[in-house]
Amino acid sequence: MKNKFCVLILFVVMLVLSAEAKDNKVDVDFSKLNSMVAYSGLFDMMIHPEQLGKTIRIKGQYDSAQDPDTGTTFFGVVVMDASMCCATGLDFVLKDKYKYPDDYPELGAVVTVTGKFERYVEGEDTYYHLTNADLLKQ
Repeated sequence: MKNKFCVLILFVVMLVLSAEAKDNKVDVDFSKLNSMVAYSGLFDMMIHPEQLGKTIRIKGQYDSAQDPDTGTTFFGVVVMDASMCCATGLDFVLKDKYKYPDDYPELGAVVTVTGKFERYVEGEDTYYHLTNADLLKQ
């Protein structure tokens, strides 16, 4: 019962934010939510990706990592839950106007990323990321 109630609250919050975000051409804006709701919403998107193709805005800590096998650098925004014990993140691919490393923040900096929520597959694994994204450094 508690789980259903949490899902219902999350659904209502996402509907409200979706309606508010239409003015800015953003379908779902997690950047205005407290950390617990943003964390829960982002986590839910990974499990139930009904938001595919929509424009998402999210605020969190900037992070990057390099795949040692391919040399590919991945960029992400990490959202912590309210107790700061758990985190979830989302990769992003910035628009071509951004140059690495000049236009990227320091690791751990607070950023807001806005982009299109898309799925991609590598081998047998499925991942999600924001494409054609814009980055706002705080």
